Amino acid sequence: AAFAAAAAAASGDSGAWARPMASWARDGVGVSVDRPDAKVTRVLVGVRPEGLVATARALAAHRAAHLVAPRAGMRAMRPMPSDGSRRPRRDTDDATTSLSPRDLITGRRLSNADAISGLQGEELAGTSTDTPFWDAGITGAGQVIGVGDTGADRANCYLNGADKFVLVRTIQGFDDIDEDGHGTHVCGSVAGYSANSGADADGAAYDAQIAFTDFSNHTSGALLNFENMGEDFYEHARELGARIHSDSWGSNSLSYETDSQEVDAYATDYLDFLPMFAVGNAGPSEFTYINPANAKNALAIGATLSPDSSAVWPYDASYQYCDEECAQAGEWFSFLAQLKGEFGYEGLGVYALDIGGPEAAHWAHLSGEIRAISADTWLSEPASGVHTFDAAVAIVADPADACSELSNDVSGKVVIVFEADDDSCTEAEQAERIVAAGGVAIVMVGTDYSHDWEFPSYESSDLLPLGVYYVTPFLVPEDSYHGGEFSVSIPILGVPLKEGLLLAAIVIDEPDTTLSARLMDTTDTDSPRHENLAMFSSGGPTIDGRIKPDLVAPGDSIDSAVSADATYSAYYLSTMTGSGSCKTVKLQGTSMATPLAAGSIALLRQYFTDGFYPTGTKISGNELTPSAALLRAVAINGARSMKGFDQEGNPLDPPPSSRQGWGRLNLASSVRLVVDGVNNTAADTPSNMIAVDAWSGGKTTDLHYNTELEATGDERGYCLDVYGSTEELRVTLVYTDPESDTAGDGSLVNNLDLYLYHLETHDTERQLYPFGIMYLQGWQSVKRAIWSAPTTGQYFVKVHAESIAGSGNQSFALAITGQVTLREGVQTRESCVPFPPPPSPPPSPPPPPPS
Repeated sequence: AAFAAAAAAASGDSGAWARPMASWARDGVGVSVDRPDAKVTRVLVGVRPEGLVATARALAAHRAAHLVAPRAGMRAMRPMPSDGSRRPRRDTDDATTSLSPRDLITGRRLSNADAISGLQGEELAGTSTDTPFWDAGITGAGQVIGVGDTGADRANCYLNGADKFVLVRTIQGFDDIDEDGHGTHVCGSVAGYSANSGADADGAAYDAQIAFTDFSNHTSGALLNFENMGEDFYEHARELGARIHSDSWGSNSLSYETDSQEVDAYATDYLDFLPMFAVGNAGPSEFTYINPANAKNALAIGATLSPDSSAVWPYDASYQYCDEECAQAGEWFSFLAQLKGEFGYEGLGVYALDIGGPEAAHWAHLSGEIRAISADTWLSEPASGVHTFDAAVAIVADPADACSELSNDVSGKVVIVFEADDDSCTEAEQAERIVAAGGVAIVMVGTDYSHDWEFPSYESSDLLPLGVYYVTPFLVPEDSYHGGEFSVSIPILGVPLKEGLLLAAIVIDEPDTTLSARLMDTTDTDSPRHENLAMFSSGGPTIDGRIKPDLVAPGDSIDSAVSADATYSAYYLSTMTGSGSCKTVKLQGTSMATPLAAGSIALLRQYFTDGFYPTGTKISGNELTPSAALLRAVAINGARSMKGFDQEGNPLDPPPSSRQGWGRLNLASSVRLVVDGVNNTAADTPSNMIAVDAWSGGKTTDLHYNTELEATGDERGYCLDVYGSTEELRVTLVYTDPESDTAGDGSLVNNLDLYLYHLETHDTERQLYPFGIMYLQGWQSVKRAIWSAPTTGQYFVKVHAESIAGSGNQSFALAITGQVTLREGVQTRESCVPFPPPPSPPPSPPPPPPS
């Protein structure tokens, strides 16, 4: 009562309340468990958001309060109307450019299996079947997946199996009836199964079981807060076998708060437990993720399109401009169209940069993936009207900003130049200087990771949660000082800082590297649809610079189970199919992508627990229990860079990216699988996968002699033999980092680094990773190296403890794929290097003189 009164007085909220919670303590958070008063009473205080700061201060000053930890109210992310069209579809005869209601997509209805096929390997070089993991008998059997949501209609035919649910739990006395429909749809996507004739919306892991917590307030429709994300939420599912937990909800906060901390703490305590969260539905801007998807040890999932999505909209069509009325209605956002419609920019387009030259084969995974935006015509207006250019040798300007006379010869070359400081020179002056020196094209690199663009039309629009600001990694070269007076005629393209730094490093490393540019069109990547991102999918990075989302999966137009207890709008009713207890409905959102991804990760886990590793076939005796870090490493290692745009034509930067994370989840490119329909000698399906798991718990055998890192400076090494160049050599390091203090920004506590070397001869080696300035990489608990067309021979992987805080050991996991084998027991570069050639024999003595 005292706390409630204090909250009401401080906030001016007469409805403020307080209720006691269970006693709790955790070593390192709150009070020490060794103290006699270790069991402390926790009180949950509820207050309106506008009174939060004043309430926190008042409670902190209360003599009975030892710790005040603000916790945002949670909400299920409302599914967006499933794949309706906001404007006339491009494949209709209606050419009007006026706004239209969201129309249903006509044509065939696609089931969950169509989205799932993209997760299992469809469209890869090396797969000729849609669901190779199901075909191999990897269907989720033996796996339990935790889910927390609004309820689950267990009478729906996809969820009515006698043993489908190992737990159905509610909190605060409410029932488990799903009056919202969100939870039923999520459960159907993660593990739904029906043997009914015509039922075709099974979940990703259809033989898995579900441990379910309904934490919705059936009176208000809101989601209730847990006393603790670990003991009061995850633990109930984990005790019944759940090692993966799928959650499609969160709060509109970018901060690393109590929930994020508790997620990280639980994952640190239970290293085989993997939390997964939807990243949010507030895209396309960066910095729009939700909490606790920003937890360090959680997989945050964004959404791609699915086979049943409508086409990707062109970025240069006049009807893509969204005026103030459109913006306030929350319709859409297309960056280039908005620049043209709101500010009058002309000549903008999206281009792909291709890398050539002696090292081109090694950068094949990056070539064509780097996107660039062309300059406004006030800065550059090529005679052709486009900013394409043929391959020419590339060079980094010296000085790098070209704000003074160039000291290197750029004649006939593509010049990489860094955006100038406003006090140094203008873009027009940079361009003039490079043209005068004979440069034939300019690649301009942004000097900030993110660029804020202000669009007054979007004031108070839900599409731009940061108010009028759209945040993007892309630089748009422009002349904002001279009004086009000094416009040049050579192509000028702007690239994000991350890609610009890497291009500069490539060019410096190999001076004969060439660059060329081609104009992109959204129809180039329109099929398959999953190569394009859903516009609504939220972006990172986190406040401390970590990549979010981690992965993306189909989340648009997903067909899954209906709750008979929910009330659906006319729109949703029109998307329903099936009858009786077997109805399904199409929804879209990262809420829909997350359970499909969680079910797919459960298949990866079954791959290990059923003994498919390392051969790709199920072998008795090979069963092992993977850590959560190993599951993350395997999934991220095999993730595919997306080829397209978001649905509104906004360009995507390649992984690691604030929109697509580390790429699109794809199981067949993540592990070796021997089954009909998978060719393990093809480029995209691994000949071999090497798993290293330093976690010691739960395995029947040790994975490759490993131990945890014990102190700063500690290292572990792995000697690799690469025997072919068809497949990329991929190496990914992941570790579970201890929880951070909520007073900070959620940055790493421990820092592990990954190194990859090619041991060319006994005396020479080449460092392949890190390469140049790997922007953002040092802030991640994930590091990934990709080297295309590796030369056959010896390679060495090193995991180095740059810093380990405190006295605890640090576990980690590695996933390595390619035409590669591990030389067991060889742990140093010195013992891994090729043997030197034997010395040449001494010359033969001269023949005796003639007698």
